[in-house]
Amino acid sequence: MNKITHLKHSIIALLGIALLSISCSRDGSLDVLENREVSFSVNSEAISTKITPANNSTITASPFGVIAYSHAAGAAADAWTLHGTESTVTHTSGAWIPNPRVYWPAKKQKVSYLAYWPKIANNSVTFNAVSKTADVRIKNVIANQIDFLVAKATDLDDNPSITALNVPLSFNHVLCGIRFKCNDNVTISKVVISGIKNKGTYDFTTDSWINPIIDGSNSYTLNNITYDDPVEGYKAFNIKHTLFMLPQQLTTPAKISVTVDGKPDVITASMEGHMWDPGKIITYLIKETLAGITIEILEIKDFADYPDDIVFGQPDIDITPINEENDYGGILM
Repeated sequence: MNKITHLKHSIIALLGIALLSISCSRDGSLDVLENREVSFSVNSEAISTKITPANNSTITASPFGVIAYSHAAGAAADAWTLHGTESTVTHTSGAWIPNPRVYWPAKKQKVSYLAYWPKIANNSVTFNAVSKTADVRIKNVIANQIDFLVAKATDLDDNPSITALNVPLSFNHVLCGIRFKCNDNVTISKVVISGIKNKGTYDFTTDSWINPIIDGSNSYTLNNITYDDPVEGYKAFNIKHTLFMLPQQLTTPAKISVTVDGKPDVITASMEGHMWDPGKIITYLIKETLAGITIEILEIKDFADYPDDIVFGQPDIDITPINEENDYGGILM
Protein backbone atom coordinates (compact mmCIF):
# COMPACT_ATOMS: atom_id res chain seq x y z
CA MET A 1 0.00 0.00 0.00
CA ASN A 2 1.49 3.36 -1.07
CA LYS A 3 1.48 6.46 1.11
CA ILE A 4 -1.40 8.14 -0.81
CA THR A 5 -3.66 5.09 -0.49
CA HIS A 6 -2.78 4.71 3.20
CA LEU A 7 -3.55 8.41 3.75
CA LYS A 8 -6.96 8.01 2.04
CA HIS A 9 -7.81 5.03 4.24
CA SER A 10 -6.73 6.95 7.34
CA ILE A 11 -8.91 9.92 6.40
CA ILE A 12 -11.93 7.65 5.78
CA ALA A 13 -11.38 5.93 9.12
CA LEU A 14 -11.14 9.25 10.95
CA LEU A 15 -14.30 10.49 9.26
CA GLY A 16 -16.07 7.34 10.33
CA ILE A 17 -14.99 7.84 13.95
CA ALA A 18 -16.07 11.48 13.81
CA LEU A 19 -19.50 10.55 12.46
CA LEU A 20 -19.92 7.95 15.16
CA SER A 21 -19.09 10.56 17.77
CA ILE A 22 -21.73 12.91 16.36
CA SER A 23 -24.70 10.66 15.61
CA CYS A 24 -25.67 7.54 17.49
CA SER A 25 -28.69 6.04 19.17
CA ARG A 26 -28.98 6.53 22.94
CA ASP A 27 -32.35 4.89 23.42
CA GLY A 28 -32.46 2.38 20.59
CA SER A 29 -34.80 4.42 18.38
CA LEU A 30 -33.72 8.04 18.13
CA ASP A 31 -30.45 9.24 16.63
CA VAL A 32 -28.89 12.09 18.53
CA LEU A 33 -26.06 14.52 18.05
CA GLU A 34 -23.58 13.67 20.79
CA ASN A 35 -21.71 16.96 20.46
CA ARG A 36 -24.99 18.89 20.70
CA GLU A 37 -25.78 18.44 24.36
CA VAL A 38 -28.65 20.60 25.58
CA SER A 39 -28.35 22.95 28.52
CA PHE A 40 -31.00 25.16 30.13
CA SER A 41 -31.32 28.69 31.41
CA VAL A 42 -34.09 29.45 33.87
CA ASN A 43 -35.93 32.68 34.52
CA SER A 44 -36.71 32.22 38.21
CA GLU A 45 -37.41 35.88 38.93
CA ALA A 46 -41.11 35.26 39.62
CA ILE A 47 -40.80 31.94 41.39
CA SER A 48 -42.05 31.57 44.93
CA THR A 49 -42.68 28.83 47.43
CA LYS A 50 -43.89 28.50 50.98
CA ILE A 51 -41.32 30.49 52.94
CA THR A 52 -40.83 31.84 56.42
CA PRO A 53 -38.59 34.74 57.48
CA ALA A 54 -35.94 32.24 58.55
CA ASN A 55 -36.00 30.24 55.30
CA ASN A 56 -34.93 32.01 52.12
CA SER A 57 -34.67 28.95 49.87
CA THR A 58 -34.88 29.60 46.14
CA ILE A 59 -35.72 27.46 43.16
CA THR A 60 -32.02 26.62 42.93
CA ALA A 61 -32.41 24.46 46.04
CA SER A 62 -34.89 22.10 44.31
CA PRO A 63 -34.63 20.39 40.91
CA PHE A 64 -37.20 20.58 38.15
CA GLY A 65 -38.32 17.87 35.73
CA VAL A 66 -38.04 18.19 31.93
CA ILE A 67 -38.98 15.95 29.02
CA ALA A 68 -38.06 16.40 25.35
CA TYR A 69 -40.19 15.53 22.32
CA SER A 70 -39.28 15.23 18.63
CA HIS A 71 -41.83 16.08 15.94
CA ALA A 72 -42.40 17.59 12.53
CA ALA A 73 -42.60 21.37 12.28
CA GLY A 74 -45.94 22.61 13.61
CA ALA A 75 -47.14 19.13 14.55
CA ALA A 76 -49.98 18.84 17.06
CA ALA A 77 -48.86 17.74 20.51
CA ASP A 78 -50.53 14.34 20.16
CA ALA A 79 -48.11 13.62 17.30
CA TRP A 80 -44.98 14.37 19.31
CA THR A 81 -42.55 11.51 19.99
CA LEU A 82 -40.82 11.14 23.34
CA HIS A 83 -37.14 11.92 23.03
CA GLY A 84 -35.45 9.75 25.65
CA THR A 85 -36.67 9.76 29.24
CA GLU A 86 -37.62 12.44 31.75
CA SER A 87 -34.61 14.25 33.16
CA THR A 88 -34.11 15.80 36.57
CA VAL A 89 -32.45 19.20 36.19
CA THR A 90 -30.39 20.35 39.17
CA HIS A 91 -28.68 23.66 39.77
CA THR A 92 -24.99 22.85 40.23
CA SER A 93 -22.13 25.34 40.37
CA GLY A 94 -24.14 28.03 38.61
CA ALA A 95 -25.46 25.77 35.85
CA TRP A 96 -28.68 23.79 35.32
CA ILE A 97 -27.55 20.24 34.52
CA PRO A 98 -30.05 17.56 33.39
CA ASN A 99 -29.69 13.92 34.44
CA PRO A 100 -29.94 11.89 32.24
CA ARG A 101 -28.30 14.30 29.79
CA VAL A 102 -30.39 15.66 26.92
CA TYR A 103 -29.20 15.76 23.28
CA TRP A 104 -30.60 17.22 20.07
CA PRO A 105 -31.87 14.57 17.62
CA ALA A 106 -29.80 13.96 14.50
CA LYS A 107 -32.64 13.70 11.99
CA LYS A 108 -34.44 16.75 10.65
CA GLN A 109 -37.15 17.36 13.21
CA LYS A 110 -38.31 20.05 15.57
CA VAL A 111 -37.89 19.64 19.34
CA SER A 112 -40.16 20.76 22.20
CA TYR A 113 -39.59 20.69 25.96
CA LEU A 114 -42.05 20.54 28.85
CA ALA A 115 -40.86 21.30 32.38
CA TYR A 116 -42.31 21.53 35.86
CA TRP A 117 -41.04 22.64 39.26
CA PRO A 118 -40.37 21.29 41.81
CA LYS A 119 -39.49 17.69 41.14
CA ILE A 120 -39.03 16.33 44.64
CA ALA A 121 -40.24 13.29 46.54
CA ASN A 122 -43.71 13.43 48.12
CA ASN A 123 -44.66 16.75 46.54
CA SER A 124 -48.09 15.48 45.41
CA VAL A 125 -47.27 15.94 41.71
CA THR A 126 -47.33 13.06 39.21
CA PHE A 127 -46.15 13.91 35.69
CA ASN A 128 -47.32 11.82 32.72
CA ALA A 129 -44.95 12.26 29.77
CA VAL A 130 -47.25 10.41 27.33
CA SER A 131 -50.39 12.47 27.98
CA LYS A 132 -48.33 15.61 28.72
CA THR A 133 -50.23 16.22 31.93
CA ALA A 134 -49.54 16.44 35.66
CA ASP A 135 -51.85 15.24 38.42
CA VAL A 136 -51.64 17.59 41.40
CA ARG A 137 -53.09 17.11 44.87
CA ILE A 138 -53.10 20.00 47.33
CA LYS A 139 -51.66 19.02 50.69
CA ASN A 140 -53.75 19.55 53.81
CA VAL A 141 -50.81 20.43 56.05
CA ILE A 142 -50.33 24.10 55.28
CA ALA A 143 -46.66 24.16 56.29
CA ASN A 144 -45.95 21.47 53.66
CA GLN A 145 -47.68 23.22 50.78
CA ILE A 146 -45.54 24.37 47.88
CA ASP A 147 -46.13 26.29 44.71
CA PHE A 148 -46.34 24.47 41.35
CA LEU A 149 -44.83 26.01 38.22
CA VAL A 150 -44.62 24.97 34.59
CA ALA A 151 -42.63 25.97 31.51
CA LYS A 152 -42.35 24.93 27.91
CA ALA A 153 -40.25 25.69 24.83
CA THR A 154 -41.75 24.46 21.55
CA ASP A 155 -40.88 24.06 17.86
CA LEU A 156 -37.16 24.60 18.35
CA ASP A 157 -34.67 23.94 15.55
CA ASP A 158 -33.40 20.37 15.59
CA ASN A 159 -29.73 21.15 14.91
CA PRO A 160 -28.82 24.57 16.28
CA SER A 161 -25.38 26.09 16.24
CA ILE A 162 -23.14 25.59 19.24
CA THR A 163 -24.00 29.09 20.43
CA ALA A 164 -27.75 28.33 20.40
CA LEU A 165 -27.76 25.09 22.38
CA ASN A 166 -29.04 26.76 25.52
CA VAL A 167 -32.81 26.36 25.95
CA PRO A 168 -34.46 29.21 27.90
CA LEU A 169 -37.32 28.20 30.19
CA SER A 170 -39.61 30.76 31.78
CA PHE A 171 -41.68 29.22 34.56
CA ASN A 172 -45.24 30.34 35.28
CA HIS A 173 -47.39 29.93 38.38
CA VAL A 174 -50.45 27.77 37.73
CA LEU A 175 -51.88 27.49 41.25
CA CYS A 176 -53.84 30.22 43.03
CA GLY A 177 -52.53 31.91 46.17
CA ILE A 178 -55.00 32.81 48.95
CA ARG A 179 -54.19 35.40 51.64
CA PHE A 180 -56.19 37.13 54.37
CA LYS A 181 -56.48 40.48 56.10
CA CYS A 182 -58.74 41.60 58.94
CA ASN A 183 -59.59 44.79 60.79
CA ASP A 184 -56.83 46.13 62.97
CA ASN A 185 -59.03 45.87 66.10
CA VAL A 186 -59.86 42.18 65.50
CA THR A 187 -57.64 39.20 66.26
CA ILE A 188 -58.51 35.98 64.45
CA SER A 189 -57.12 32.83 66.00
CA LYS A 190 -58.30 30.26 63.46
CA VAL A 191 -59.51 30.06 59.86
CA VAL A 192 -60.81 26.89 58.20
CA ILE A 193 -61.62 26.64 54.47
CA SER A 194 -63.54 23.50 53.47
CA GLY A 195 -65.51 22.05 50.57
CA ILE A 196 -62.67 22.82 48.16
CA LYS A 197 -61.72 20.75 45.10
CA ASN A 198 -58.23 19.64 45.99
CA LYS A 199 -57.08 17.40 43.13
CA GLY A 200 -56.82 18.20 39.44
CA THR A 201 -54.90 17.58 36.23
CA TYR A 202 -52.83 20.24 34.51
CA ASP A 203 -52.66 19.92 30.70
CA PHE A 204 -49.36 21.29 29.38
CA THR A 205 -50.56 21.45 25.77
CA THR A 206 -53.63 23.59 26.50
CA ASP A 207 -52.18 25.41 29.53
CA SER A 208 -55.28 24.63 31.53
CA TRP A 209 -56.65 22.64 34.47
CA ILE A 210 -59.05 19.78 33.82
CA ASN A 211 -61.19 17.53 36.01
CA PRO A 212 -60.85 19.19 39.44
CA ILE A 213 -62.36 16.93 42.10
CA ILE A 214 -62.68 16.51 45.85
CA ASP A 215 -60.29 13.77 46.91
CA GLY A 216 -60.37 12.76 50.57
CA SER A 217 -59.90 15.40 53.23
CA ASN A 218 -60.34 18.86 51.70
CA SER A 219 -60.24 21.06 54.77
CA TYR A 220 -57.47 23.65 55.21
CA THR A 221 -56.75 25.18 58.61
CA LEU A 222 -54.79 28.26 59.58
CA ASN A 223 -54.05 28.58 63.29
CA ASN A 224 -51.39 30.18 65.48
CA ILE A 225 -51.91 33.14 63.19
CA THR A 226 -49.38 35.97 63.25
CA TYR A 227 -49.78 39.35 61.57
CA ASP A 228 -47.85 41.97 59.68
CA ASP A 229 -47.89 45.53 60.99
CA PRO A 230 -51.28 47.24 60.41
CA VAL A 231 -51.71 49.44 57.35
CA GLU A 232 -54.66 51.82 56.91
CA GLY A 233 -56.77 50.05 59.51
CA TYR A 234 -56.11 46.50 58.32
CA LYS A 235 -53.55 43.88 59.29
CA ALA A 236 -52.46 41.09 56.97
CA PHE A 237 -51.84 37.50 57.97
CA ASN A 238 -48.12 36.83 57.81
CA ILE A 239 -46.84 35.59 54.44
CA LYS A 240 -46.24 32.09 55.86
CA HIS A 241 -50.03 31.70 56.10
CA THR A 242 -50.45 31.90 52.31
CA LEU A 243 -52.45 29.00 50.87
CA PHE A 244 -51.56 27.48 47.49
CA MET A 245 -54.84 26.14 46.09
CA LEU A 246 -56.17 24.48 42.93
CA PRO A 247 -57.71 26.99 40.48
CA GLN A 248 -61.50 26.55 40.35
CA GLN A 249 -64.90 28.15 40.70
CA LEU A 250 -66.08 27.41 44.21
CA THR A 251 -69.34 25.52 44.51
CA THR A 252 -71.99 24.98 47.21
CA PRO A 253 -69.88 23.04 49.75
CA ALA A 254 -67.18 25.73 49.87
CA LYS A 255 -67.21 27.75 53.08
CA ILE A 256 -64.98 29.59 55.49
CA SER A 257 -65.16 29.25 59.26
CA VAL A 258 -63.57 31.86 61.50
CA THR A 259 -62.77 31.85 65.21
CA VAL A 260 -62.28 35.29 66.74
CA ASP A 261 -59.91 35.47 69.70
CA GLY A 262 -61.80 35.61 72.99
CA LYS A 263 -65.16 34.52 71.52
CA PRO A 264 -66.55 30.98 71.80
CA ASP A 265 -68.58 30.87 68.59
CA VAL A 266 -67.27 29.71 65.23
CA ILE A 267 -68.69 31.98 62.52
CA THR A 268 -69.24 30.51 59.05
CA ALA A 269 -69.74 32.14 55.65
CA SER A 270 -70.34 30.62 52.20
CA MET A 271 -67.69 30.99 49.48
CA GLU A 272 -69.91 29.68 46.68
CA GLY A 273 -69.30 31.33 43.31
CA HIS A 274 -65.84 32.68 44.07
CA MET A 275 -63.39 32.26 41.19
CA TRP A 276 -59.81 31.22 41.86
CA ASP A 277 -57.77 31.79 38.71
CA PRO A 278 -54.29 30.34 38.07
CA GLY A 279 -51.30 32.59 38.62
CA LYS A 280 -53.21 34.97 40.89
CA ILE A 281 -52.92 35.87 44.57
CA ILE A 282 -56.32 36.75 46.04
CA THR A 283 -56.43 38.67 49.31
CA TYR A 284 -59.64 38.33 51.31
CA LEU A 285 -60.78 40.82 53.91
CA ILE A 286 -62.52 39.25 56.91
CA LYS A 287 -64.77 41.72 58.74
CA GLU A 288 -66.54 41.16 62.02
CA THR A 289 -70.07 42.60 62.13
CA LEU A 290 -72.96 42.47 64.59
CA ALA A 291 -74.51 39.71 62.49
CA GLY A 292 -71.33 37.62 62.27
CA ILE A 293 -68.59 37.98 59.68
CA THR A 294 -68.38 39.00 56.08
CA ILE A 295 -65.67 38.00 53.65
CA GLU A 296 -64.89 40.04 50.58
CA ILE A 297 -62.15 40.08 47.99
CA LEU A 298 -59.86 43.00 48.76
CA GLU A 299 -57.43 42.62 45.86
CA ILE A 300 -56.31 40.25 43.11
CA LYS A 301 -52.72 40.41 41.86
CA ASP A 302 -50.47 38.38 39.60
CA PHE A 303 -47.76 36.45 41.40
CA ALA A 304 -45.14 38.46 39.50
CA ASP A 305 -46.63 41.74 40.79
CA TYR A 306 -46.64 40.67 44.42
CA PRO A 307 -44.26 42.25 46.98
CA ASP A 308 -40.71 41.01 47.09
CA ASP A 309 -41.19 39.13 50.35
CA ILE A 310 -42.96 36.32 48.47
CA VAL A 311 -41.09 36.60 45.17
CA PHE A 312 -37.49 35.52 45.01
CA GLY A 313 -34.90 34.04 42.73
CA GLN A 314 -32.34 35.27 40.25
CA PRO A 315 -32.89 36.76 36.80
CA ASP A 316 -31.96 34.68 33.77
CA ILE A 317 -29.09 32.35 34.61
CA ASP A 318 -26.76 32.17 31.64
CA ILE A 319 -25.23 28.76 31.05
CA THR A 320 -22.40 28.12 28.62
CA PRO A 321 -23.52 25.54 26.06
CA ILE A 322 -22.14 22.06 26.63
CA ASN A 323 -20.07 20.68 23.79
CA GLU A 324 -16.88 18.80 23.09
CA GLU A 325 -14.77 21.86 23.93
CA ASN A 326 -16.58 22.76 27.15
CA ASP A 327 -17.82 19.54 28.69
CA TYR A 328 -19.53 19.14 32.07
CA GLY A 329 -19.33 15.37 31.94
CA GLY A 330 -21.26 14.34 28.82
CA ILE A 331 -20.00 11.16 27.20
CA LEU A 332 -19.00 11.23 23.54
CA MET A 333 -19.66 7.93 21.74
